[in-house]
Amino acid sequence: MEGALQVPIIDLSSIDLTDSLKKACIENGFFLPHKS
Repeated sequence: MEGALQVPIIDLSSIDLTDSLKKACIENGFFLPHKS
């Protein structure tokens, strides 16, 4: 599982990037989406 921690730090202000990354992570089961 430690491999999942080895992801590059991204700019959280990049909504498009984080959205696609979050979607990819969710699809791979890395984490559950949080309610904002």
